[in-house]
Amino acid sequence: KESNKMKFSLALATFSLFSASPLATAVLYGDEQFGDIPGGRFWVFGGNGLSIVNPETCAVESTLSDDGNGNMLPASWSDGVYMESQFSDKKYVAINSRVPVTDSHGEEAPAGEVLFFDVDEEKVASRVLVGPRPVHSYGVYTHNEYWTHSDGDGYFYIIDLKSIDRHNSKPIQVHQDTPSHGKLMWDEDGALQGTGYATSTGEPFLFIFDMDTHEEIGKFDFSEWCNASHSIGFSSVNKHLYIECSRGAPTLLELDVSTPRNPQYVEAHAGITGSIYETPDASAIAVTDKGGSKFHLIEPGATGEAASSIYTVDVYGHPSTPVFFPNGRTDGKTNFNTCLSLTINTNQRHYHKNKLMCSYYGCSQAATQNDVDAGMCLYALDANGEQTNSLLSVGLTDISDIAQGTHPNSKVCQRCASELNYNDEDGKCVCTPNCGSCASDTPEDHNADLSGAVCMDMSTMTPSRVSNRALRSLKDITPSSHPDSTFVAAGSVKQGSPYSYSAQCGFGRTYRSHKKGGKYTALPSNFPTNSVSIINVEDFSLKCTVELDGTPGRVIYVPPTGSDSSMTASGSTAPSGGGLSGGAIAGIVIGSLVVVLASAILIINKSKNGKDEKYTESAEGGVN
Repeated sequence: KESNKMKFSLALATFSLFSASPLATAVLYGDEQFGDIPGGRFWVFGGNGLSIVNPETCAVESTLSDDGNGNMLPASWSDGVYMESQFSDKKYVAINSRVPVTDSHGEEAPAGEVLFFDVDEEKVASRVLVGPRPVHSYGVYTHNEYWTHSDGDGYFYIIDLKSIDRHNSKPIQVHQDTPSHGKLMWDEDGALQGTGYATSTGEPFLFIFDMDTHEEIGKFDFSEWCNASHSIGFSSVNKHLYIECSRGAPTLLELDVSTPRNPQYVEAHAGITGSIYETPDASAIAVTDKGGSKFHLIEPGATGEAASSIYTVDVYGHPSTPVFFPNGRTDGKTNFNTCLSLTINTNQRHYHKNKLMCSYYGCSQAATQNDVDAGMCLYALDANGEQTNSLLSVGLTDISDIAQGTHPNSKVCQRCASELNYNDEDGKCVCTPNCGSCASDTPEDHNADLSGAVCMDMSTMTPSRVSNRALRSLKDITPSSHPDSTFVAAGSVKQGSPYSYSAQCGFGRTYRSHKKGGKYTALPSNFPTNSVSIINVEDFSLKCTVELDGTPGRVIYVPPTGSDSSMTASGSTAPSGGGLSGGAIAGIVIGSLVVVLASAILIINKSKNGKDEKYTESAEGGVN
């Protein structure tokens, strides 16, 4: 009888799986599962608000510029996700604004803001004040909650989808002394037993908290191996965390969290850094090293043992976010295609003889006029000979030496041989005033064909693919040199603006997030025009480029709703009603229920006949 009860419970648990919303395999943000449903739309948030793009027709179907109450939408955005409420038929896009709200709620700094959009009505449903500078966000759909991290105060703010007009007034502190930028890791299948983790780019701790009670559990001090952390990933295969060390030498920290609230050190993998993702089938951890222009694929080892199979491919162009699409193969360890967005600087004022000379990753201490012509900067030195953040300038007393070539910086300060280039107020001439981000940056300055995406068949990644050859150009990707890589020219993006602490005329980091929807991904571009490029991840082709009125920022995929005239994965029109209609969903659920209940009856009958030898109850009460 006890065995029968156990088996019937197994059948009910299986039915619960079919009845629930689709699970997000390889959770990172919480809406990855919806990207597998074809026929939806890409919601593109940018400088002029929202544009809704149909990837099949390559058209902007509608736009939204205000919130319906006379307030314009923000002109700059951070992370967002698509979510479906567990307690109603409401569907939302929730996204962080990058525009501070000066009417702060008791904060010393201006508050941040989250906007909720009603998907069916295509309008703003609420605007919620949170802590300053919200950046990363997560759709924790297992709890019906939207989580957003405030970089300004170092807290996670939580908004329940039942009350989208406010946060829950119980933010989680994820810093010890210094509020910083950070990310969240959680899982949806119970492997982490309701435990969440947060990183911080300012402190050497992994913050551990209870996802149910929103209470801090503790901190794991990893200062012996890592000074701070940023990206974080989880392998459901071996129950390990993989953490990007964000300060010091490039390092990937590996921790065993098979006991979720008691992390154990496993390994610090030197030379590996970047944003971390789990592949959809959990077969590998993918790491995109934007600065080093590399893509790493890590095969998880046994629990408690360090990963040893690490494959690396050079991806010229500073790759950013990957998306994954099943390629139908069965002969590889990771049978997916991936496309990585590229963030390379395509401003030709920063090139010399087709070689990029100036970007976020290096643009200082020009030594020749060729360097100056390629947009490199020359900075002043302090008394100890260390580079400062100020561009070097010379006075009128130096003009003669510069003209005669006897000045130490004559080769770089040639413009200062003319009195016309000296400031009337202070009598100074800046040697490289048009360098770095201070250079002209118009569409005419860019060769946008140098950027787009690099797509690969991950099935063929083997240790032999490891390469240390630095490519000079995406033109080096040829069928003979990189048989499994395809460069898709799809426009380029404006380089990141400098930070408050950046050197004069410096750059900030450049991002190019994109989301998969069905077999497509939508890649935002600024050059040659503000647009999104629709790339087919199945065959690595550029389907089309859709021009937009404003600068594109963030892209979120929204699966088909009942009112969509949707397309199937093959591109054919779905039945009237579009997408997964209510009848289709009901059919799937009912069919699944019939199969599961039939299976349950067979299991019970087999047990009654004494013929069930396949399933045995373990000492822990589970099923072996």
